[in-house]
Amino acid sequence: MKKLAIIIPAYKSEYLRATLESFVLQTDSRFNIYIGNDNSPYDIYSVVKEFEKKLNITYVSFKENMGSQSLTKQWERCIELSNEEWIWLFSDDDIVSPKCVEVFYKNVNNSSKFYKFNTAIINDKGKDITKKDKSTGVVKDNISSQLFLNKRLECKGFRSFAVEYIFHRSLYQNLKFVHFPLAWASDDASWLTYSVNNNGTITVLSSCVYWRLSGDNISSSVDDPETSRKKVVASTKYVVWLDSYCKKNDLKIDKYDIIKWLSLQIVNVNYPVNYRSISNTFSMLENKSHGTANILKYYLYTNYLKKRSQLTSRIKLYLS
Repeated sequence: MKKLAIIIPAYKSEYLRATLESFVLQTDSRFNIYIGNDNSPYDIYSVVKEFEKKLNITYVSFKENMGSQSLTKQWERCIELSNEEWIWLFSDDDIVSPKCVEVFYKNVNNSSKFYKFNTAIINDKGKDITKKDKSTGVVKDNISSQLFLNKRLECKGFRSFAVEYIFHRSLYQNLKFVHFPLAWASDDASWLTYSVNNNGTITVLSSCVYWRLSGDNISSSVDDPETSRKKVVASTKYVVWLDSYCKKNDLKIDKYDIIKWLSLQIVNVNYPVNYRSISNTFSMLENKSHGTANILKYYLYTNYLKKRSQLTSRIKLYLS
C-alpha cells in the first residue's frame, strides 16, 4: 500500500531529472510523486514525461505563480494535490540515497508522526562537498524540540533544510507552515512546531538526503539586493516569532545564540542595511522581545566590531 506522498513544488528544470532518477532508484517503490509546476518559464513537463512510465507521477501546471508571493503557500497547494497519510516535501534539485523510502517504512511506527533523514551537501555537478568532519552534521539519536532549537541557533554545523523531513498528514492539517518572506527560516519554525506537537521529538532515520548548493537556489543568493532584503526581514520576523513561541511552549532560548544567529543572517548577505534600518529592527525587537534588542545592539557593536575582525568591514558597511 502506498502511504507516502512525495511533493515536489517545481520551478526549475535543470536538476529535476537527477531528482526524479534518484526516486527511480529507490529500493522500495511504495510512494506517489506529486509535481506542482509554479507557472515556470522552463519546460518542466519535458523532464517529467521521461519518468511517467517509471514513476507514479501526478503532474499539475498551475496558471498562477505562487512562489513569488509566498513560497509556503506554493508548498501548501502542492500538498493539497495529494491525500496519502505521510508527506515528504521535496525539491526540484536535491536527490535521495537509494534506501530512503525503505528505511522510512522499516522505522515508521505509531509513536511518532515526524521523521528526519540525515543530510549531505552536493554542488551543481552532484559532487559531495560536505566537510570531511561530519560529526556536527550527522545525527544518530532522536532529537528533542529543545535540542533542535539549540543546535539550529548555535550555527555550528547542525544541518536542517526543508527536504529531509517526512511528516504525518495530521500534523500538516493542524499546523500548515509558518510563513516568512522567501520561506526563509519557515522550515525551522515549522519543524519546531511539528516536533513540539510530536511529543517534543523528531525521529531520526539512518539514510541520507543530498541537498544541492548550486548557486541557483535562495540559500546561494547573497548578491541580489531584493532577495537579501527579504532575508533580513524574514530573519527578524523569525526571531520575534521564536521569542513568542518559546515562551508559550516552555522552550528556553540562549539569548546570545539567537543574537548570533540573527547577526549572521545580517552579515551574510550583500544588502546595504544602514544604521536606521538596523535601528528599526532593534526597535521592533525591543517592543516584542522584551530586551533582546538591547542585547543585540551590544553584541553587534562589541563582539563583532571588536572581537571578530574578519567581519568588521562588513558590519561597518551596514552601520555606515
